[in-house]
Amino acid sequence: MLTDLLGVQLDVAPSGLLSAVTYIRSGKLKPLANFEDKRSKLLPQRPQTL
Repeated sequence: MLTDLLGVQLDVAPSGLLSAVTYIRSGKLKPLANFEDKRSKLLPQRPQTL
């Protein structure tokens, strides 16, 4: 699914943070929300929703 996001095959998809963090930090992916109960230490600026 991550490959499809990077290749613009998909507009939105759930993805694990560890597999996407490099692309998020480089600006290739934009995180929309964090679906965990607390903020991530890897990306504390990532929006959180429940």
